[in-house]
Amino acid sequence: MDTEAEKVIPITEWPIESSCSHTDSHKESTENTSLSLSSKRKRKLESNDDKVDVPSEESSLEAMVQIRVARWWRRNKQFLIHHQKPNSTNPNTILQWVSRTEECQKFLQEEAKALTSKIHMPKCVYANIYAALAGVEDWLGQKESGLLHITHAVEMEPDNPDYLWLKEKLTRDEAIVRVHLNMLNTLKKENYTFPRPLEVDRVSTKDLSKENFISNYVKKGKPVIIIDLVSSMTSSQWNLDLIKSMAGKKKVVLKKSVHLSAEWACLEDSITSTVEEFIDLIKAGQTTDYLFDWSLPIHCPELADTLTIPKYFAENYLQQTSPGTLYHDSWPSLFIAPSGAVSQLHVDAFASSFWMALFEGEKRWTFFPPDDLPLLYPTYPHSMDPVFKVNLQNPDLESFPLLSLTHPSQCVLKPGELLYVPSGSPHFVENLVTSLAISSNHVDALNYERVCQELHVNGLIDPRAKDLLTQLKADRFTCE
Repeated sequence: MDTEAEKVIPITEWPIESSCSHTDSHKESTENTSLSLSSKRKRKLESNDDKVDVPSEESSLEAMVQIRVARWWRRNKQFLIHHQKPNSTNPNTILQWVSRTEECQKFLQEEAKALTSKIHMPKCVYANIYAALAGVEDWLGQKESGLLHITHAVEMEPDNPDYLWLKEKLTRDEAIVRVHLNMLNTLKKENYTFPRPLEVDRVSTKDLSKENFISNYVKKGKPVIIIDLVSSMTSSQWNLDLIKSMAGKKKVVLKKSVHLSAEWACLEDSITSTVEEFIDLIKAGQTTDYLFDWSLPIHCPELADTLTIPKYFAENYLQQTSPGTLYHDSWPSLFIAPSGAVSQLHVDAFASSFWMALFEGEKRWTFFPPDDLPLLYPTYPHSMDPVFKVNLQNPDLESFPLLSLTHPSQCVLKPGELLYVPSGSPHFVENLVTSLAISSNHVDALNYERVCQELHVNGLIDPRAKDLLTQLKADRFTCE
């Protein structure tokens, strides 16, 4: 169990300066998920008393919305004790929760008024004021005006990467708002129902050449289960006992599902454990934590060396980059979950596709085509990876009526089967029983252009994403 000192979590403050920002690089190894912040911008959110430490006001800059809310929370948290705070020490989740309280919304409205008055002063030429106002309006849900004001900031400082990043975020938010308005006008007042999911195709390797796989599933953006592939991927049969014997002494940071989380798939760091301790807890039914996306090449190469990548996924551009590049060594990664563990609705990062091979257990997957994304009520709290408001375990059609217009498909993945998930597909995963699986994200000629677009946006505030984009644009990766 972690000590209180070990639970201290960095809080990120999105600054005006282009030299200091970050992106949320989930689906990446522990070594590669450290936030790209300069030391003067790193602050702590202490889990024992939710203390938020923030920098003093800088006269030459307008503090962005995260800093404003953090300061407000530090001064006023004693007045919010009647609110039910999420069971989280994650700074993004805490600040999102704080910002949504009625008290903080009133504060943000006053901040918006103050910033608006500065904009209306004669000869206002400060882009940072427009950018700060856009950030406040973003957190107030005023996406259209926020987009207008960040556009002004970009016009004044067209090379500022932080402004460009926020403009892209608000462009996506505002597009979703427009879709909602248009689609809600087409709905009739009636008892909405969640559509009956279609079944996912199940095929044998005997009937699936690589060419057929690409034409029938990859190009069409359809998930598929290959029923008899996993046994040929390992030199020996994988089970929890094998994992325990080969990786048991290694330490892992486990994940937990957090209601109202601002993080991808609503998964946040839980405790640090050894692999064998975690497996023993699972077998005893004493944990709900999840060993999620643990890089085998980085953390347990001896296990990775026993794997053979299927022919359908042999050409992965991510593994043709230089050693040390973002995502170069992230996959295949290990997943071990107790019965009942879930990863809430999410989309895999930077438009990558992925596959998962299951060795033990059963996992129920619910998918949606990429075009359904606006109908699933996505938000973008602090990255370009959406977090969804809907709960697919108990869909609330009254609050989220556009769910009735979605096109879900569903399957139960069983031992010995491999599942392919297309680029951009929102999906929700439930572990029906204790499960053991591996997974890998994938970039090839078919999703190359979209991946480059996403990395360009992430690269505005993450140097490692920018470096990966540079390498993917080298001649050897040119899309045919």
